[in-house]
Amino acid sequence: MRIGISMRVTEEHDYVEIRDALANDWFEFFESEFPKTELFLIPNNTHQLEIILNTHQFDGFIFSGGNDLNAYPVRDYIEKSILDFCINKNIPCLGVCRGMQIISEYFNQSVVPIQDKNHTATSHEITLVDNKILLVNSYHNMKVELKEEHPFHIIARSLDDTIEAIEDLKKQKS
Repeated sequence: MRIGISMRVTEEHDYVEIRDALANDWFEFFESEFPKTELFLIPNNTHQLEIILNTHQFDGFIFSGGNDLNAYPVRDYIEKSILDFCINKNIPCLGVCRGMQIISEYFNQSVVPIQDKNHTATSHEITLVDNKILLVNSYHNMKVELKEEHPFHIIARSLDDTIEAIEDLKKQKS
């Protein structure tokens, strides 16, 4: 199985250089849980994206965390282009943290600052729809606010009612 995964943008101030990055935890997780899965890193480069999407067969995409929306317009463009591709080709995708935010924004939902700083650089509990409670790491300072009409099913919330996980209603029913 081949999964494309987006990367955060980092800046190396000593070299005045912009870089793409992905935490090693992703590789460790996939090696442990899905050892036959190939993670394919998607650079934040518009020309390379077109080549990658047109020459590789993907079974899914992950939109990783890191960076606020609109902080690096090229990353926003890359991920929205991948979402277009996934929708047109019926390829599943998963958004983690910022990834959930970009998917929500793509479907015209609101992403707003979190006033409660208990979400930044900490761990907190989330409650899943089956009332199971998990402890998760949290670094986000933005949250998704769903409009009355939205295409999602909320599957996890934090204790302060912040939406932590959603799924597509159409995919859930199929």
